[in-house]
Amino acid sequence: MSLPSFPQLMLPTLAVVCQKLEETPLSRIEEELARSLRITSEERAVMAASGHRTLFTDRLSWARLYLVKAGLVEPTRRGYVRGTERARALLAEGVVDLRFDDLNRYAEFRAWRDRYPAGGAAAECEAPERPEERISASYDELQERLSREIVTRVQA
Repeated sequence: MSLPSFPQLMLPTLAVVCQKLEETPLSRIEEELARSLRITSEERAVMAASGHRTLFTDRLSWARLYLVKAGLVEPTRRGYVRGTERARALLAEGVVDLRFDDLNRYAEFRAWRDRYPAGGAAAECEAPERPEERISASYDELQERLSREIVTRVQA
C-alpha cells in the first residue's frame, strides 16, 4: 500500500481531531492515522523530497493546513489542534470523502485559496503527489531504467 495523498488524509484527520472536544496533539493524530490506515513503519520512515521530515508527516501537515483554512480545525497552541463545531456538523452530514469542493463551501477557505494565482500553493489539483514527490519518483524510475540498460549492455 502506498501512502495516502494529503487530500485523502483530510477526512481521517478530521475524524481523529473531532473524537474529543479538547485539543489533540499532532503526534497523537499521526499515530492514530498510521494505525487506522495500516501504514507500516517502513512507509512512515520514507523521507519527503525536502529531507526535513517524513513524507507521511509532510502530507499530514498539508491536510491539516487545508482543514485550518476551511475553519474545520483550529490550532490551539504549537503542536495541538481542536475540531470546530463546523467540523462536527460536517461529519454529522455523513461525508465519506472530503474534497476541495467540500472545502469551497466555506468563505474563509475560498478567500485563502483566491489569494494565490492559479498553480500556486493553494491551487486545486487532483494529483496524488506534490511536485517534489513526482520529481523524486521520476528520478528513481530513470535510475532504475539506466541500471537495467547498463546491465543489459554489459551482459551482451
